[in-house]
Amino acid sequence: MSQNLQNTLTINTCSAAAGMGKTTAAINHVLGQIEKGQRFIIAAPSIALCDQIYKDCVKAKYGLTDEDLKRRQTAPSNDIVVIHSNNSTNVAMTLSMALQRQTSIIIITHSNLLSFNNPKAFTGYSCIIDELPKLYIAGSVKVIAANHGSISQWLIPGSKAPWYKLDISQKAQVEAIVATGATNLYSQSAIDLLQAALNSSEVHMKQVGNDYYYSFLDLMDFNKQMGSFNQIHILGANFKGTLPYELLEHYYGATFCTSVIAPHRSSYNNPRRVTIYPLLLNVDVSRSLLDTSYIGSQNRSNTWTINDELMEISAQIYRDKSQQYACYTQNKGRNQSFGHKLNGLGIPNEFIQYEPHGLNKYMTETYFAALFSFNPQPYDRWLLNELENDLGLQKDHLVKAHTTSYYCEAVFQFVTRSNIRDHNSSKDVHIVVPDMRACNYMANGWLQGCNVDTSYALPMPAPNKGGRPAGFPKTYNLTGAARKAFYTVFLPDFRNKFGRGPDINNKHDVKAYKTWVRSLNAPQAGSLTNGSQLSSPSKASSQGTP
Repeated sequence: MSQNLQNTLTINTCSAAAGMGKTTAAINHVLGQIEKGQRFIIAAPSIALCDQIYKDCVKAKYGLTDEDLKRRQTAPSNDIVVIHSNNSTNVAMTLSMALQRQTSIIIITHSNLLSFNNPKAFTGYSCIIDELPKLYIAGSVKVIAANHGSISQWLIPGSKAPWYKLDISQKAQVEAIVATGATNLYSQSAIDLLQAALNSSEVHMKQVGNDYYYSFLDLMDFNKQMGSFNQIHILGANFKGTLPYELLEHYYGATFCTSVIAPHRSSYNNPRRVTIYPLLLNVDVSRSLLDTSYIGSQNRSNTWTINDELMEISAQIYRDKSQQYACYTQNKGRNQSFGHKLNGLGIPNEFIQYEPHGLNKYMTETYFAALFSFNPQPYDRWLLNELENDLGLQKDHLVKAHTTSYYCEAVFQFVTRSNIRDHNSSKDVHIVVPDMRACNYMANGWLQGCNVDTSYALPMPAPNKGGRPAGFPKTYNLTGAARKAFYTVFLPDFRNKFGRGPDINNKHDVKAYKTWVRSLNAPQAGSLTNGSQLSSPSKASSQGTP
């Protein structure tokens, strides 16, 4: 993992909040410049957004309406084309032909732009990248001993043990394997591993018993891929702190300047009408945490998880705020379980995919719940730490940027599909997010001035430096007989009564503890005895309190 500073590039950035019209501004810029003989490639993150940009370009250039486009199906000329896997059997060949014809505007996806095998053909074009592209692929492959030879035969020792690199004498054979794709012998993850080696990335190997684990971080040669463009513009809501930005700056050595592309607006009209409801205060959401058993105020069974409790709270917020429709997103593995819950409650709802760039059809909706997690995988974290070390960055600098890009920014992109995009609306907008990371990212960013309501948050203990939550004995300095009485009397009674242990961050639990102490008529905690009984706490709220 060495630094790649050859042929460094200048990136023109256009930064504005989601829904401010960055794409429209880019289209207007492109249409003005092609009249002067310039040519452009516009790259978007999804096929759906590519199609939308194509329609907007054609309507703006030729004065057509949506109905006109439905009748015509294609533009009046070949000056504007959209190329992706849904309309071409060979995207690379179709793109090559469009470049040879010197088509004025070519619209493709990020992945097609960054994987095109003849980047010199971009000469004479400028590039506009709508939203920050992903610049790397990370993965981990488990290879059993019986199949290990099929991988190891192509690799030789790298710069240091236990890193390996491609045996250059085997390059042609490996290229043929990668071109063939996944087979019974080579899974897709193994193909990605070999592709990383082909791209001059070193791969890490660790043997555990009879199994071999290969991890790889495949950073594309962005400077080579994009070096033939006259200009490069990137449009996005947030740049600094995201992983693509950090890689462009520190790994690729890019320099940044402000793009001439500028939307008429840069921020939301009235963030004060937005309320954000974080569901967790002291801990960060993760898949393992969501699957942890949680026995809350209603004495749930052990099969009830924190994920179930967060969905319960989210539904309660919906009801309390008298909403008419629920838009939500979850991790794929949860099978839209929040939608099933809402269906059972008779609440109309819609599941929206992760990173819904370009979607404008939800601008009338005012309740959005982001109920997903996206933390770096162990191999992501480990490999990014290795890259940080190579680049002389502080530990976890890139790991934090990974979380910013694929969790915080993804939450922001999701919730800003809502009515907040309507600058003339005065409706209240309610946003449910998993934790304070996502909440602060928006409240300290494009939604400054919004309201933050933590009253619904699930009580969770704050971890101390040792990773274990602080408890009552430590908080109240219990020692000797007092400490013994807490563990032998108060704690068993509390668990029997409420089906869980007491939480020092739960005001109702603290009140129950103090009531118990007062019931002993003891001026000092040290005089507690085994004869005490647990008094019931005051009436608790529905957010997981006893």
